[in-house]
Amino acid sequence: MSSISSLCAALQTSTTHVVDGLRNFVTYYPQARLDLASLSRELAELQMVARLLHHNAQALESGSAPLPGRLDEAIKGVVSEAGELLEEADDALDTGRTAEERTPSWLEHTAERLSPFAKLLEGLRSAMSLGLDCVAINSQPHDGERELPGYSSSQILQEASTIRSRFLQESDSEDPRVESQRSIITEFIDATQDFISESSSAAPPPIDDAESRDHSNSSIANPETIASSPHSETNEPPIPDYNAIGITSQTPLRISLRHLAKKELSNHEVVETAYVSRHNAPTIAISTLESPTRFYDISANQVSCLQNQHGVNMIFSRNGRQWAYLSEEDGKGLNAASHDGINFKKPVVYLGDYINGRKIPVCKWPGGKSGFVTAASFSWDGKYLILGKAASWMGLKMGTSTLDVWELVF
Repeated sequence: MSSISSLCAALQTSTTHVVDGLRNFVTYYPQARLDLASLSRELAELQMVARLLHHNAQALESGSAPLPGRLDEAIKGVVSEAGELLEEADDALDTGRTAEERTPSWLEHTAERLSPFAKLLEGLRSAMSLGLDCVAINSQPHDGERELPGYSSSQILQEASTIRSRFLQESDSEDPRVESQRSIITEFIDATQDFISESSSAAPPPIDDAESRDHSNSSIANPETIASSPHSETNEPPIPDYNAIGITSQTPLRISLRHLAKKELSNHEVVETAYVSRHNAPTIAISTLESPTRFYDISANQVSCLQNQHGVNMIFSRNGRQWAYLSEEDGKGLNAASHDGINFKKPVVYLGDYINGRKIPVCKWPGGKSGFVTAASFSWDGKYLILGKAASWMGLKMGTSTLDVWELVF
């Protein structure tokens, strides 16, 4: 079988070919662009992981620290499976078709065929990323016993467990490719866990299934004996102390961002954002220094707004009901074009209730300058508002400051 580096090199070429074909396809069939956006992102991430794994595997193959045979074969299996999926996607795109052959029915059918590939590639790409970590950590210099760094080893085991729970414990699918992929990823995860357990003392020793069941049953029947159980934490290998300087390979070795949504806000300038939990759902509040203050969900859909309420330094209570912000006493003409959001002529902190929409001024300062409200926070129950304020100024230097505690009474 080919080496990991040669398989990754071929995978990069295949990925580039599919990316080009997909780009042309959405040009012919723009209606599918949104449906296939996740596949486009997954291909980009797969291409990056393949490039990194190719580079690291080349150094590994020419060095003196080869991977264990089982793990090496398991990584090859994952990369080969990804390559076969890309061949199938390329076949579906059929880039050699003429304009006359790209009929509406063929375009629609092809979009449906391509739709599942994002999820299928995600599992394999996650496994390849973990394989990249294994290759990288194995290439690091170890002590005479060739023991892997404990911190990195524990992180690899945690990532392997995450992959197993995400991609191997889902409901049965009628797609035969899912079952094939499960067996390949399962073998890879098992090989990874064997690699860590044999090479690092940070990995907990495996517990026999029968012993595990007996221990589980006895723990349920006698909860007071858990602390003295032979399988308790006291007998497990200690977790190495965290040392940010001494860690040679902080796992995971990569981080990425996935774009969720975008919202065009016309000519308004977003000067401040705040995160708040509304009805137990993540919500984003934005201020443009103009009324209203708008609230969006994580898909950038507007879910609510606060009319005639706008300013800066927005804060919300833990339950998302109470809010406060800094504004001008007469904020009718307040906007980002005419105000810097820092220097206020007549600053005032407004306090309100999100549910009933009530708004009241809390405190005012004549002739305010930048930094008059230096800190603000709510108590967890939303009953108290704490403000740090600049009480006096000497030129550009703050003279004295005050701490004010307000009780909210509605």
